[in-house]
Order: sequence, then C-alpha cells, then structure tokens
Amino acid sequence: MNMIFPILNDEARKLPLYVTSIGGNEQQETISRQGGFPSWHWLHVVSGAGRLQLEGREYMLLPGMGFLMAPGVPHRYEAGDGPWETGWVTFEGHASEYLTAQIMSGPHAVFRLRGMDAVEQALSRIQLACTLNNPLQAFEASALLQMFLVTVARNAAAWDARIPVEGEGGFQEVLRHIEENFQGPLSLDVLAKIAHITPQHLCRLFRQHLNARPFEYITRVRLQKAKASMLSQAGWPLRQIAEASGFTDPSYFSKQFRHYEGMTPMAFRRMYGK
Repeated sequence: MNMIFPILNDEARKLPLYVTSIGGNEQQETISRQGGFPSWHWLHVVSGAGRLQLEGREYMLLPGMGFLMAPGVPHRYEAGDGPWETGWVTFEGHASEYLTAQIMSGPHAVFRLRGMDAVEQALSRIQLACTLNNPLQAFEASALLQMFLVTVARNAAAWDARIPVEGEGGFQEVLRHIEENFQGPLSLDVLAKIAHITPQHLCRLFRQHLNARPFEYITRVRLQKAKASMLSQAGWPLRQIAEASGFTDPSYFSKQFRHYEGMTPMAFRRMYGK
C-alpha cells in the first residue's frame, strides 16, 4: 500500500480544497465503514474487480470505474475474485460540496470513466505534490485537486445515468453541436432531436448539469466567442463581432454582453487595451 498523509497546518485548512490522504493499493483489502468516512472520498479501479455496497445496493467495480462519496455515507467495499488494485484520494475544504455537486447530484455516485489515463495522471500529480517538502505544497496540491475533479467531471458518466460518456452521443452531442454551430440559428426542437429526447427532457438536463436553460447556455457560448474575437480581431467593428458570434442584432448583443459581463463590449475592449 502506498499512502500519504500531507501535513496540514491552519493555513492549509483554510484553502478551498485540501488533501487529507492519497494513495494506491495493489491488494485492496476489505473496508467496512458503518459510520462513513469523515472526508470526501474518491476511489477508482486500476485493475481487477471489486464490490461496493452503498445504501442497500451493490455495484461491481471494474477497471475504468470509480466512485465519489460525501463524508458520513455508510459503505463497504471488497475485492471480487482475485487481486484488486485501486487508487484514491480523500479531501476536505469549504469548496468541496460546491465542486462535487458539479459531478454528482447527491451524496454519492458510481461512475464509468472514458479517459482513465487522464484521471490516473491527474491523481499522480496530486500524489507527487503531496510528497514535496516546501511551503507551497498545500497550495499546489489544492490546485491540482481542483483540476483532478475537473478531469473526473469531463471523463465520467454516472453508472446508471441516461447521459452517455463524451463522444457517445446524447447530451454531450448537443453540447458539441452548439460549439460547432453557434454562429447560426439553434432551436430547442433540433437540439432535442440530436439527443433523441423531448425538448422538456433536454431542458431538465441543462438545468441539472449546467444550471442553466438551453438558450442561456447558448448565449454564454456566443459571448465567450465574442470576447475572444474582440481581442484577436482588434480591427473588427462590434457589428461584425456580433454577427460572427451568432447575434443577428448588435443592440441585442450589447444588451446581453452587459447583462452577463457587467460592462459594455467597448469597455471590455478598453480593459484589454484593444
């Protein structure tokens, strides 16, 4: 077993996220916690197979799968037939609940992972940072932990979710379509057909996973593209910026920009010296 417990002083515990333990186990033993674990807990399977018991339900954990759970959730996990190798990290911090809510909607979830290599590499970077004996160790580990959670979010789909892993279609295909076609008209009916669901269901998915309505998300994407164009195309007038970003009315573009960015497009340009 390879296990690290970082030194945590008062300053480290003030960070938005901080690692309480991290490691890997080539021969994962049986763990039974009727009272749960005191920290947030991520574990994924490197090789072999294991069983997880969680709130009266049993999951078979195979390579390319993992789970995330909040503190205090009763659980038990054990190896299946043969050796079971795992990697894990536990963490706390005042941003933990908010950030994990971007990955799961309840106190726990079991995931299948598309980019297992990316997840393992992100965990390895945290582990390396936790071995460093310098004043910035806790800060570096905190930043890497946040990137790890982002990596999990990008590569994970709930074990029993209706949303597929990125690249398989469905909701992710809708997001890809918006990214590739933001300059043209986008209708809710067309987006729903891409996901093979009803418009109402698509709206629920947007609220659940992006905390936004579909057209609010589309507006944010277009504004993101507009900001990039304002900086890269300094000679373009705002009308051209608006059209290239999917806004047919420059006045509406300016109104939405002020609403979401808190300033006018011209003020944004001046702020960056363009």
